[in-house]
Amino acid sequence: MAYTDFKTYSQVVDEFGLVLKHENFLNEKHFEINSYFENRLKKSFEDSARTYTEAAICESIISPILVEVAEEYNITVWSHVEFNVDKEKNLLEHLIFY
Repeated sequence: MAYTDFKTYSQVVDEFGLVLKHENFLNEKHFEINSYFENRLKKSFEDSARTYTEAAICESIISPILVEVAEEYNITVWSHVEFNVDKEKNLLEHLIFY
C-alpha cells in the first residue's frame, strides 16, 4: 500500500501494528521573533498570494518557520528527502518535511 493510499491514522496503525499516542513531544516555549525574520515572513505571505503553489508556500513560509522553531528547540528538521521504506509494499516517497 503506497503512502498516499492511507487515508486515516487507523489504517496505518492496523497495517503496521502500531500504537498511536496523542501527546506533546515538546513543551510549549515562548520566544521572541527577531524583526528581520518577521519582516521576511510578512513579505513571503504577500508574495505567496501571487505565486500560490505548494512549492512556493513550502519554501517561503513553512520552511523558515520550521527552521526558527527547530533552532529554539535544538532539533533537526529535514527537507526534501527520500523516505523509501519498503519497495515491495510501495512505501516509497519523497518527503517535503518531517
